Amino acid sequence: QVGVDAGIVFSDGWDEELIRQLEATDNEMAIISSYLSETKIRDGNRPIAAKPERYTICHASYKGDGRERRLEHIRSEQVHQTAPPDRTQTPMLHPFWGSELSFSRGHYVLQVPYDPKLCGLDEQDEEITMALRAFSNGYDFYTPTQSVIFRTKGD
Repeated sequence: QVGVDAGIVFSDGWDEELIRQLEATDNEMAIISSYLSETKIRDGNRPIAAKPERYTICHASYKGDGRERRLEHIRSEQVHQTAPPDRTQTPMLHPFWGSELSFSRGHYVLQVPYDPKLCGLDEQDEEITMALRAFSNGYDFYTPTQSVIFRTKGD
């Protein structure tokens, strides 16, 4: 099962690479999840190559006051880095689920479906509620070893 945001492009071999990374976790309950690195829009049919950098979602903070106070993690506050040398083959555990990329075994969508009673959530609320629900059902979140799916950006 793969879940991605709109406005994305895939590198050649993205599916085989994410399956390899998922298997490298040696965890039936693993979810490869992160924010996407950016790339320029593909020219013609030129393939996009995987890149060694990726986001690690590790920072969260409370925003707002009173009843509007909520926990969120903002994309710009996350660590965008190249995987450390000892983490180029095996994904690394991290504490949060990201809505831009979620790759897991198919039982995840059966065990932790979207809650139809929570329509109209913004991205930060969706990410926190999915992370809590997935973790409480035994799932673990991993940052990918490299970026194979990208957000598009203009020139």
